[in-house]
Amino acid sequence: MRAVTTLSVVIFLFTPGTTVATITIFQLVNDFNWGGATAFTIAVIGMAVVVLAIVWVISGRRARVSGMFSG
Repeated sequence: MRAVTTLSVVIFLFTPGTTVATITIFQLVNDFNWGGATAFTIAVIGMAVVVLAIVWVISGRRARVSGMFSG
């Protein structure tokens, strides 16, 4: 459900002058360019992981993943 909500927000951010990653991926899939879409998706996921790792290091490793799931 979160992915659908995020996707709908991204669609509204799309303008002819700017293109966000999600729209580019959809356009590549629509053109049956599976290799390009896959590469672009992996790049976006990789950037997200890098940003999360940087935030984790900057925060002094205070954030705990297990704390998010405990009651």
